[in-house]
Amino acid sequence: MLNECIHVDDTSGGSWFFNDSGSVTYTRRFTVPGNYNNTAKIRETGQSPSA
Repeated sequence: MLNECIHVDDTSGGSWFFNDSGSVTYTRRFTVPGNYNNTAKIRETGQSPSA
């Protein structure tokens, strides 16, 4: 079955809803230097690329 829409949850606390296509841009401020991992996960499929 093909999903008409998907829900995407992000480890930074964001959650979004997409229909045919889309993108999200947001700003995150860090007060401590270092490397930070961020992962978005599609609820319907469990797919989870990281950036």
